[in-house]
Amino acid sequence: MLRGISRPLKHSTAFRRFASTHLTDRIQITTLANGFRVFSDSTPGFFSCLGVFVNSGSRSETAFGSTGLTHINSRLAYKSTESQSTQQMLEKLRQVGGIYDCVYDREYVAYNASVMNNPADIEQMFGLLSDTIRNPQITDAEVEEVKGIADYELQTVSLNPEQILPEVSFIAAYNGQTLGAPLLCPPESLHGVDRATIMAYRELFFTPHNLIAGFSGVEHDVAVKLAEKYFGDMTSEVQTPSKGVARYTGGSISLPTPQLYGRDEEKTFLRLSFESVPASSDELYAAAVLQSLIGQARSFSAGGPGKGLYSRAMRDVLNGNGYMDFFSADGFVFSDSGLFSVTAACLPHPKIMAQLPSIICEQISNTFMARGVKALTRTEVERAKNQLKSHVMIALENKPIQLEECFKRIVQFDSEAGRKFVADADYCHMIENVTMEDVKSVAEKIFTGKAGKGSGKVTVAIQGDAEAVGDVGTVVKKYGLGN
Repeated sequence: MLRGISRPLKHSTAFRRFASTHLTDRIQITTLANGFRVFSDSTPGFFSCLGVFVNSGSRSETAFGSTGLTHINSRLAYKSTESQSTQQMLEKLRQVGGIYDCVYDREYVAYNASVMNNPADIEQMFGLLSDTIRNPQITDAEVEEVKGIADYELQTVSLNPEQILPEVSFIAAYNGQTLGAPLLCPPESLHGVDRATIMAYRELFFTPHNLIAGFSGVEHDVAVKLAEKYFGDMTSEVQTPSKGVARYTGGSISLPTPQLYGRDEEKTFLRLSFESVPASSDELYAAAVLQSLIGQARSFSAGGPGKGLYSRAMRDVLNGNGYMDFFSADGFVFSDSGLFSVTAACLPHPKIMAQLPSIICEQISNTFMARGVKALTRTEVERAKNQLKSHVMIALENKPIQLEECFKRIVQFDSEAGRKFVADADYCHMIENVTMEDVKSVAEKIFTGKAGKGSGKVTVAIQGDAEAVGDVGTVVKKYGLGN
């Protein structure tokens, strides 16, 4: 099956003028004459994954002057183009038989697809990706349809505290700018979105210098040939604006308890967030181990026992406080900043809700305690490292995730002169090198407001009875957290 795509291609003079770099023994990147970049991971397999990445996400909307367009644009993928209707596009996608999607984040948009590893299917799918990226028709009817979908998604997310609290925490933490620009199109922006606005957005960010194609399971010469065929003639006179500098400010936001349906119980959620280390930091892996060590726990798990039972979230929080429903640590990493959050939820009893700030702050402060019965131990740090390595390896078995991770590392590698490209095979080695002292050190920096270049203040997000939760800021200061 792989023989057809592994056969060497004859190099033309056009191929030789491209700038190519071997990042590892199996990952190579080439820049075409127009600035379009293509990378490939030649590891063979029964399936190939291919994608085209836009090196701009919702944070870039600050420079554009309008929010929510990344969300709207992603929902317009795989619809009608200048050469085919939506029905024809979907029919061709079904014929290939692959899996396709368009996902977006604060720093990028990814058009991904997975197909059987044979030349015909790979080229047909890549051609469809090219068509939806370069030649979308974007009719008024499609825009109105997608606006309805976006509005429904916003309403659905707003009913789920575990989804809406991270979103509003980013908005508060970065004052609604750059990384704080909303991922979901807000209602006040939704009504003003039209075809002209979307086309202006695409003209600014969908330029050859801002696009990167990626292939997994495909020889690099084949990947370059496809990139040249479908994107080599792409030109643009537009200068894509920078992503802007992320400025962490901290802040607070309170949301009412969502309307409940069915058997859902009313709960109060409190989320404390701190600026963390960026992707370029040498302490990145120590911060990841810290997140794994705190872990996540909830009072009910449909999958049965065995998940995170040794995490501090389960051992020290839920097992010791019967009224707690949920406790979790989350880490988000970006090119120039990061956010580390701890979330807790409990039943809506006044005395219980008033304890939420202390429960979170105590757990946070214990992670960098010098000594004592609640201080970190080498045994639990090693357990957290093993669990993190397991999660990383499982995630990297997913080719779309593998491709996105490679794209992120390439962007980081390009942006920092002299920085070594980190291969996914090195992840476990980097995690293994983390010591208990490293975890304590990064925990103290994050939770005392010294990990980033921002204000160092805590970001507070509450959904439920904020008055019953009380003065979170006073409790944070009592434990010596934040700045």
